[in-house]
Amino acid sequence: MPVLRSLRQGADQAMARSIGHLQTARDLLDLVTDQSLRQSQDASGRLTVSALRAQNGALSARLLRAWLQLNGVAMPPARRLNEFLRQIQQAREPFAQMDITDPQTGRAVRICRDREWLEIRR
Repeated sequence: MPVLRSLRQGADQAMARSIGHLQTARDLLDLVTDQSLRQSQDASGRLTVSALRAQNGALSARLLRAWLQLNGVAMPPARRLNEFLRQIQQAREPFAQMDITDPQTGRAVRICRDREWLEIRR
C-alpha cells in the first residue's frame, strides 16, 4: 500500500471503490445463482441437467457448487468438478457419476446423473 500511495494520489479511495464494485458484482452473481438454482430443481431436490447445459462453464460450475453446498455435500476439487461437468455436457450416454468423500468425516456420497437429472445418493 505505501508504494501505491506514493504512485497515485487517492489510491485508498480508488481501491475502496474497486472493492465496492467487486462486492456488488459478487452479490449480483449470488442472486443469479440462487434464482437459477431454485428454477433448476424439482420437488425432491434433484438438479436438471439442462440447467447446467444452458450456462457457460463458469456459471454451470457455480450452479453445481451451490447445489452441492445446499445439500451439505463436501466440495470436490475443481478439476474433478470440471471433469464431471464436461462428462455431463458432452457425453452421449445419459448416465454419469462422481463420488465425493468428505475429508472431515470420511463419509462418501455419490452424485448421479440419470438421464435429465442429477441426484445425490448417500
